[in-house]
Amino acid sequence: MKKKHGVMRGILLILLICLTGCGSFHSADRGRSADRSNAEGEKQLNETFDGKIKKEDKSNDIVREPGNDESTDGLADEVEEVTVNEKGENVSEGAVGQMPVDKDTTEADTMEPESAQNGSEVGKIEAHLLKEHYAGDVLVAADFQVKVTMPDGRVLMNPRGWTATPLELAKGDNDITVAYDMLRTVIHVSAAVRTELPAAGQTEDAMGNPVTCSGNQTFALSGPAVLMETVDMGQEYIDKMIFLGDSRTYSYKAYGVLSGGKDTTQVWAPRNGTMSLSAQGYGMIVYPETGEDVTIRDAVAIKQPGYLVIGLGANGVSFMGEEAFKREYRALVNDIKEISPDTKIILNSIFPIAHYYARQDLINTQKIVECNRWIMEIAEETGTKYLNAAEALVNEDGFLNDSYDNHGDGMHLNRQGNEVVMQYIRTHAYP
Repeated sequence: MKKKHGVMRGILLILLICLTGCGSFHSADRGRSADRSNAEGEKQLNETFDGKIKKEDKSNDIVREPGNDESTDGLADEVEEVTVNEKGENVSEGAVGQMPVDKDTTEADTMEPESAQNGSEVGKIEAHLLKEHYAGDVLVAADFQVKVTMPDGRVLMNPRGWTATPLELAKGDNDITVAYDMLRTVIHVSAAVRTELPAAGQTEDAMGNPVTCSGNQTFALSGPAVLMETVDMGQEYIDKMIFLGDSRTYSYKAYGVLSGGKDTTQVWAPRNGTMSLSAQGYGMIVYPETGEDVTIRDAVAIKQPGYLVIGLGANGVSFMGEEAFKREYRALVNDIKEISPDTKIILNSIFPIAHYYARQDLINTQKIVECNRWIMEIAEETGTKYLNAAEALVNEDGFLNDSYDNHGDGMHLNRQGNEVVMQYIRTHAYP
């Protein structure tokens, strides 16, 4: 009987061990099955979002987590960027990348951070608004300085194709987006209130009181630097000169009033004809003997001109105050003197505008007269000469003589006007 019971206990013990082992085997199977399921699920998730979850560098990951929409359409708009360090901690603040955009976000808010858009691998853009002004009754932004540094290190100043928006400003704080190609930056502008300007044909006395000038005395100036009337020095005197300037200077070439006609090599001006005094340090001119774009200083170093007549400032009248105007002009003259000490430098006056010139809110007789006085003072300070050719172009009302106007724009000279300037130069010679 005892022997029978012992056999029974052995059988029960074996059954118990089998049941326990089977349970373990089933648990292991379930674990392996779960592992396989998780692996497949993770693989499927990664494939579904096509690399939107990045796991390449765990020391500084930018993880893009999907939104609630199960579809991948429009996923970029649903992505939130999260940066984690090696400890798995969220260090997202300041992370570079596309930010989530909501429907109330402004254009300035949705721009890429400056560290991304201005990185050396994609280039860099910098911009400054030199002046805001009124066009009629509307406050607008104008005269930007735009500098673009290309990925290869080349620097482009005011390249064609850059844009700035908005240009219509509100009084007070404004944000203006300046863009070139894929580069963008935002500049902040506090727009000034409107100030009334003296009427055309007026100037101011030493106390700032308006004084009305009559006839061509509007542009009359006297001083030790002013070139006075001399005998006619002839065409040979003109042929020794290089003329540096903007579109008004370029018209000497366009109308062929210099030796060589339209093929003259005596005119230094930008390819598009526009040169602001504020751009004198970096603006490019066409060096006519090679056709290359070079800086003013490089051209002076190459040519070492006998006489250099500078005709800049008209594109600074509308926005430059006395300090900025003189600073830029002084820097240009002093650099030329240092580069080419034997060059005789003549600073030409800014020519008058016609009474029908459309933008007298920006450029008017009073402002031109004031800028010409600044130019004369720079000539006195630097030991150069001031050429008051403007007085030969003005009529009895203090405006540009209508006979000298180019196609009625009220600003540029026609052939006759340019010939008057050449004759004035010949009869007001450098001593």
